Amino acid sequence: MFAYLKNNGKHITTFIFAIGFIIDFFFLPSVAHPLTPYIGLVYGLGFATTLFSRSMVLNSAKGDVFTNKVSSVLSLFLAYFSGSLLSYIFVLYYRSSYLASAIPFFLFALFVIFANEYVKSKKYRTYLDVSIFFFTLTALALFLIPFVIGSVSNLVFIFSLLFSAVISILYAHLLATFTNIEIIRKKALYALALWAPLSFGFLYVTESIPPLPVSVTGAHVYHSVEKINSDYKVREEVRSGLSTTLHVREGQPLYFFTTIFAPIRITAPVEHIWELYDEETDSWKEKTRVSFDILGGREEGYRGYSRTNATSPGRWRVSVYLDGKRLLGRHYFSLESTEPKELKWVNR
Repeated sequence: MFAYLKNNGKHITTFIFAIGFIIDFFFLPSVAHPLTPYIGLVYGLGFATTLFSRSMVLNSAKGDVFTNKVSSVLSLFLAYFSGSLLSYIFVLYYRSSYLASAIPFFLFALFVIFANEYVKSKKYRTYLDVSIFFFTLTALALFLIPFVIGSVSNLVFIFSLLFSAVISILYAHLLATFTNIEIIRKKALYALALWAPLSFGFLYVTESIPPLPVSVTGAHVYHSVEKINSDYKVREEVRSGLSTTLHVREGQPLYFFTTIFAPIRITAPVEHIWELYDEETDSWKEKTRVSFDILGGREEGYRGYSRTNATSPGRWRVSVYLDGKRLLGRHYFSLESTEPKELKWVNR
């Protein structure tokens, strides 16, 4: 078995990495689930412990059979934890209803898979594993710290970045000091510890990532909304297949209904911005803007809606912003100025 691992190690670790990624993609609980933060924490601790242990084994450099076996087994665990943690982060952003925000994580996962196949040097593989750890550590901090603080804001984001940078530098120091790895440089470790926080800071400033752990878990356009006690009844149009076209007479109202998950104790202002695409100017024109506050803590998410009477035929989108600055998600649809064929009432 260990001879097979020695000869085919990189292919097996790639396979294990992919398995970890796929398992989380299909079976990870929702962002709102109480176990979700703890799953990420377990992955992070498992990754950190396994990486440190394998570094110590590599540093011993005895070259005996037992050392090689331990190193091979630890490499498999490392591949699983790295794949699971990358998948964990990708799924959280993917489920935020803003698909573009998950693309950087998916591309990074693809890069890791190809690098794992083609990087043979122990030196550069160690750099790769450390880079993955610092990347996932920063993403994990951005998700978990708002849960602890009970707030989502630019200040909390900056604090999360600083926290991840400090932990990364401390981990790099421990790795360099106690394992005394000769194949990598201490300065390179410290540089890697800072690249992830700086990268996420850039993505945040350019609005390429949403402000997790607040996320849009449901977004729909309805013909009417009624609140009965603590429940909502909505009147939706019956459409065939995957059609995104709605039918409403011009000037008749439409309602945009969202379900937004936020951790307990968190309150934040949210905006719905209705926009119609202008073919002549090739741009989106704002038609209606509605603001309201969300209150975190409801397991199924906070429900809120907005209304517009500026219903003209064409391509539409409704953007959901947190605090008027951070894009949570968008919903696209088209309107035709005719009566809908069939409507039905649904509880939300």
